[in-house]
Amino acid sequence: MAETTKIDLDLKVKRSVQVYDTSFLNGYDLWVHGFCNKYAWKCPTERLIDQYRDLTSQNHLEVGVGTGFLLDKASLDPAERRIGIMDFSRNCLDYSSRRLKRYDPELYHHDILKPFPENYTSRFDSIGINYVLHCVPGEFSSKGKSFGNLKSLLSPGGVLFGSTLLGAGIKRTAIARALMWGYSKFDIFSNHADSEHALRRSLSQHFTDVRIETVGCCALFEARR
Repeated sequence: MAETTKIDLDLKVKRSVQVYDTSFLNGYDLWVHGFCNKYAWKCPTERLIDQYRDLTSQNHLEVGVGTGFLLDKASLDPAERRIGIMDFSRNCLDYSSRRLKRYDPELYHHDILKPFPENYTSRFDSIGINYVLHCVPGEFSSKGKSFGNLKSLLSPGGVLFGSTLLGAGIKRTAIARALMWGYSKFDIFSNHADSEHALRRSLSQHFTDVRIETVGCCALFEARR
């Protein structure tokens, strides 16, 4: 039974990233950051960009990089800055590496639900994971393992930060309910049981200082070792 569950989970992870082909990525920013954040999720895109300006270090890893939108719009000085980008989708890595070429990013193709090999890479002082967790299959009792895996890549005193869309314990607009239902139906979203409490509990299993602010459907978090 355990092996079957693992196989099912791997298939769900693969299905959740299949949508991110080049044609979808070309319209992703306009759809998500131009429409959904404002009208569905009720969390202004500028709020997400501000989080990146505040918390991105000179030695940063971006997980689930997507199109590289937030790092790009944060307009960070590339001088003496190390940037790593990680995604399970090869298309996302290729797309965002071109967009962020001024940072000469290091590319990592990895499933964050799986532990990193020993000496996988040198550690980072900040790790960003934005709009990823609501796409990861399962509840926080299982997808929260990603926090422990990522912590192994974080320097002592470093910060893990990001945002995720909650599906429980919040008020949602009619547009948000419809979109989440549709995305869940096609295994793009898996956040039906995701609440702020569940997120906090999962983060607190791995980090000593956890802060969460919920804006609309979006939970913005930061956690430190």
